Amino acid sequence: MELFRWAFGCAAVIAFLWLTILNWRVFWQRHIRGVESTSWIPLLAGLLGVAAMLLLPVNWSGFWWLPLLIDWGSAPGLIYSAIWYTLRKQA
Repeated sequence: MELFRWAFGCAAVIAFLWLTILNWRVFWQRHIRGVESTSWIPLLAGLLGVAAMLLLPVNWSGFWWLPLLIDWGSAPGLIYSAIWYTLRKQA
């Protein structure tokens, strides 16, 4: 069972890191450089990070929420989108 947790936990970490880098690249292209970019993938990387934190047999389960804050496609991107939509609707 522990081998299963390590294998799937490490796979989830790798996927989380890859998708997080892609999501932050989209942020960098659109909001810093002002260039059109592909769309970000909402929640997928954050959820993979949460799965990794819960699967890996280390004592990180208390920080399960951290990947949702690190990934642009999770909490930061969703909060930004909600604010943008609210301000646009008021204008």
